[in-house]
Amino acid sequence: MNRRRWHKLSCLVAASYGIWLLTGFTLPISLQETPDYSYKWSSGETRHPLEQFDFSQGNWRAVIVLSINERSDKPFGYAYGNVLCTSDVAVLNQLREVRFIAGESDVSTVTSGLYLLKDGKRMFGTGIVLEEVSEGMQSRDFGWIAPVDVGALHKVCGQFSRSWLPVVFY
Repeated sequence: MNRRRWHKLSCLVAASYGIWLLTGFTLPISLQETPDYSYKWSSGETRHPLEQFDFSQGNWRAVIVLSINERSDKPFGYAYGNVLCTSDVAVLNQLREVRFIAGESDVSTVTSGLYLLKDGKRMFGTGIVLEEVSEGMQSRDFGWIAPVDVGALHKVCGQFSRSWLPVVFY
């Protein structure tokens, strides 16, 4: 009886994993709170919002969780899927070097997110927009910020890979 139950469970897990692979949908599960950002931006100010992170120390991973709407609006060249990840230090350093300028208002319709994890602990999280006509980050801590160089955020995030796992914890 146990063997038969184990076989059914194995088939169910395998079928679920196959469906996730075919559809490209990964189930993202948030288990941690995002720490507060320690710096408030002024309108028109330019900064590197990730400048305080040293990606050469520890095991870093960046995760982008895309909403269904944004997934279809991504520019050509992005990996297919709703969860994109990288642990490549070179890509993380490129992301850290993108310079942003603070806007005068917030964008209330940001439904996707960018999260940085160090050794499994969330160190940074923000809303992110990666549409063909718009790119930037939105946070309650710093408001709306857009890259100074148009396309810079797309260039870096386009190097992220699709998560092939059916479930991603971040």
